[in-house]
Amino acid sequence: MSRIAMNRPLVWLARFALVVALCSAFVIALVPSSGSAGHMNDKLLHAMTFFGLGGLASAGFRRRSGVGIFIFLTIFGGLIEIAQWLPDWGRSAEWADLGADMAGAFIGIVMARILTRLP
Repeated sequence: MSRIAMNRPLVWLARFALVVALCSAFVIALVPSSGSAGHMNDKLLHAMTFFGLGGLASAGFRRRSGVGIFIFLTIFGGLIEIAQWLPDWGRSAEWADLGADMAGAFIGIVMARILTRLP
């Protein structure tokens, strides 16, 4: 299977997309919920979001440890849950959300490591 060589422009694009995605995920996580996320399961949304974050982080920081990236994203997911728990913004913090975040991040990191390579 051919792997994507992460040359300098692709690395910077992945890093830029990661920053945008991190900021967007944090803001969306704090916006008051209407009670329904469409017809999609909440845990699946968490896993898909962190799958993307894990993939972007792993592609953008290919030389970094996958474990370090996983720890960073776990802390980020934990901060989101803490931020949802503190104020009364109509959001709720759940350990299961953090678990879904961690599962999605893990799979995203592994997939990015499989599909990308250093130039």
